[in-house]
Amino acid sequence: MAAFRSRELRRKIEHRLRSEPIDVAIVLSSVMAQYVPEGAEFPTVVDYVDVDSEKWKVYSEMKPWPLSWLYRLEAGRLRRYERELASRYDESVFVAQKEAEVFRSAAEGARARAIPNGVDLDYFRRPDEARAPAETQDLVFVGMMDYFPNIDAVCSFADGIFPLILERIPSARFRIVGRNPAPRVRELARQRNVEVVGSVPDVRPYLAQAAVSIAPFRVARGLQNKILEAMSMQVPVVGTRVAFQGIAAEPEDGIRIEDTPEAFAGAVCEFLDDPALRLDAGRRGRRFVERHHRWQAHGEALESLLTEVVGRRAPCAPTAGGHG
Repeated sequence: MAAFRSRELRRKIEHRLRSEPIDVAIVLSSVMAQYVPEGAEFPTVVDYVDVDSEKWKVYSEMKPWPLSWLYRLEAGRLRRYERELASRYDESVFVAQKEAEVFRSAAEGARARAIPNGVDLDYFRRPDEARAPAETQDLVFVGMMDYFPNIDAVCSFADGIFPLILERIPSARFRIVGRNPAPRVRELARQRNVEVVGSVPDVRPYLAQAAVSIAPFRVARGLQNKILEAMSMQVPVVGTRVAFQGIAAEPEDGIRIEDTPEAFAGAVCEFLDDPALRLDAGRRGRRFVERHHRWQAHGEALESLLTEVVGRRAPCAPTAGGHG
């Protein structure tokens, strides 16, 4: 909480609350709830995105002491705070149904629902001039590379899965794209056919040049935008079950879900060996995103929720005219 505390931001929000009527407040993540005054007259929706206390709990199980103790302590404190917010405010929103279910089980009586993320389908579209799928054997991972789940994913893949792929397809290349590569990630560039690209102005060319996008997560919460963006770019995705926990895609949608190193490597190699297979998978993935992850549909769901919470506070009165 302290890391997101700002006197200047608090001053500006308090000024806004005094000077303008507010229909409804939307709080993005639990750490920002400290800026909504207790007992506010307007309804408040907290968009947690993920159940962060569960994420800290998982970290505690993967880190050595004393970090394991610190993460476990933080998980307990954050869980209590999440429950407090659920009892105080009108609605809790999560990016995936599973996250909403976990939250409801931990905060009895809490209102919680899922509104998934969407994809800008015009922006994440394979350009006509992109390299033909048959001409590449690149594997790509896109993400912030100072974030522990991403670090763990690429390191475990490079150490335990990519060597199995190279045994079958020596020309395969693993490209890691994303800002601020941690030292562990930078060291992977010493390994055979691994390229740590780092920060780029636009990730789309790297997706367009890839034969397969990988999501080898061992730690993940919520919904992985990187998977949806790759599918929107018609790139087949191979990932673990935990990577797809917030996405309802099945193998018929052009993706593969594998949890063992051997099966994961085998699925990647199938795509690398068969350009027609990955072309078909890419088209199926694009259709899945078009059906289930258009921003317009999710925006309508959010609009409906806001109308509902305003109506709960004043069931007999018309809602205000859009000042907030």
